[in-house]
Amino acid sequence: KKHLTEARQHEADDDADNQMIDKIIELMKAEIPEAMYRNQAREDLREFSYRLQAQGLNMDTYMKYTGMDTDGMINSFMPQAERQVKIRLALEQIAKQENLSATEEEIAEEYKKLAENYKLEEEKVRAFIPQENLSKDLAVEKAVKLVRDSAKITEAE
Repeated sequence: KKHLTEARQHEADDDADNQMIDKIIELMKAEIPEAMYRNQAREDLREFSYRLQAQGLNMDTYMKYTGMDTDGMINSFMPQAERQVKIRLALEQIAKQENLSATEEEIAEEYKKLAENYKLEEEKVRAFIPQENLSKDLAVEKAVKLVRDSAKITEAE
């Protein structure tokens, strides 16, 4: 019973987050270059390829079985990419307007946590992930928390 209750709460939290994201995107006013969407779709395709490799498959075999080519795969990732780009830009703007930034301690803690998660030396993680990128990611996380904490959530019937 406890597990089911926790699962339903997690599902409700995810649904609320998705609705908040949808509202942020709806309210967003920006001219976003198509190239940003395409770059994100290519990145999503690269990550998909890595996941396939982890399962012992490769992209060429996958495309052969699905009858798709690289352009078709990129196009299939476009709706997701557009959503990701829009929400990232919106959250970065919220972080900027609210003067949200990561402290040196938070950045150091995040490097430490990433090193532990990936079982790497912290210096290697620092070499892979520039501090500026990590700092932006942490500011975006703060923006998500701010939006979540500020949201007026009503229960659905």
